[in-house]
Amino acid sequence: MKHFNNEVINNDNVYYQSFYTTIKNAFNDSFFFRSYNYLKKTCGENDGLVSAYSAQWHNTTKIEGNISHREILDIKGNKISGVDIPDIYINIVKDLQERGF
Repeated sequence: MKHFNNEVINNDNVYYQSFYTTIKNAFNDSFFFRSYNYLKKTCGENDGLVSAYSAQWHNTTKIEGNISHREILDIKGNKISGVDIPDIYINIVKDLQERGF
């Protein structure tokens, strides 16, 4: 990725943003039990698949609620820790609209 990031330059006409989640432990989503533990040891906080560190890019927002990488896709189809997943995406679109996109 370092090579890629050196070769591919961000376009000033593009609004970049990143969102990420984290889970508290490997038992929060058994699907990611092993990957969560590996990432926790090597990179720190993560959602079972992506570390919080690697998600940092331009305008970065953490989605609170102890939500795994799989759950943020709304795979369960219900609220997680009181968070309604479709509302997250609706709010992202509303924010982009307010910014003129």
